[in-house]
Amino acid sequence: MSGTAGELQNESVRWFSGPATDTIMAFSWVPFALLAILIEDAGDALRVFVLYVLFFSFSHQPLTLVLVYGDKARFALRSKLFTWSPLVFGIAVLMLVNYSPLLLAVAAGLWNAEHTVMQRYGIMRIYGRMVGQNTGGVELYLLFSWFFLAVVWAAADPANMQSLSALHLGNTNTAIVNLAAGMGSVASLLKPFALAATFLLLLKWIREERSRKANRAKQLYGLSTAALFTLMMFHPVAGLIGGVGAHACEYFVIVNRSLGNQTRATGREDGLLAKALSARSGRAGFFILYLLAIAVILIVLENFATVVIYTLVMVFLGALHFFYDMFIWKLRQPGVARNLGAVDHAA
Repeated sequence: MSGTAGELQNESVRWFSGPATDTIMAFSWVPFALLAILIEDAGDALRVFVLYVLFFSFSHQPLTLVLVYGDKARFALRSKLFTWSPLVFGIAVLMLVNYSPLLLAVAAGLWNAEHTVMQRYGIMRIYGRMVGQNTGGVELYLLFSWFFLAVVWAAADPANMQSLSALHLGNTNTAIVNLAAGMGSVASLLKPFALAATFLLLLKWIREERSRKANRAKQLYGLSTAALFTLMMFHPVAGLIGGVGAHACEYFVIVNRSLGNQTRATGREDGLLAKALSARSGRAGFFILYLLAIAVILIVLENFATVVIYTLVMVFLGALHFFYDMFIWKLRQPGVARNLGAVDHAA
């Protein structure tokens, strides 16, 4: 009994936005993946579904620019970087689109994959810091090992790559698929090593969790992540679609929580973003207007833009989103940690 009591004292449940919202966020990949499985034999329907999931995924990316350029305080933190980055990235993307589109697609695909895993790591760190876990331990390595295991396991089966190649997954995702398809024999050799590495890291992570105060909400999210990567191993189409859709869902939840806490903490109208949030419509009105603007952008691009312009806009906005997220969500910054609830109030 004493051992059980000690374990219970070492456990806690701290939610990001609440038990219902957090559980929905953790398993937000399930409806995307389930629908993909249900319509996988209806080729046209699946391709249309993938297209809309990609549009939804794109919708969260420009939101980062609103957070940066609509908030004077956030912009002032790295004003030079935020001033010159669009020009630098614009020139780089323009050159790659015209002279090396393959390199651009591969680089963007790899960066997108890294960015997706890092967001999951960031969410786990938020949950950990809520109960006083100041370090992540092997969590980052564990997440990348899960992702790598899913890639090599799926790539080792040519049928998986054929099913993915048949879909229109966008330039960045298609580049990753083509890259994985070309390493089929290598992937078969790497499978046992990737599996062993993941198993050892998982054991080490479990030991770390037992040695410190644990957050059951974090463990729930970790369990969901493990299930997602397992699905990617055996049904990569559903796993990839689920991961892409969930990534955008998670970002909207994170931003909504951050904006709510930021508004309550400051009460200032410091920039266009704060003024929009302080309006009568509040956050709901802000997100509605934002999504309407995204819909207009997508309609214009789909109907009037050339392939080059379409690719340029998509990659440019995506690159700035990836890059800026590296700076605006640092939990080491007290304001960011406070707005995300990544503090241990019991400490």
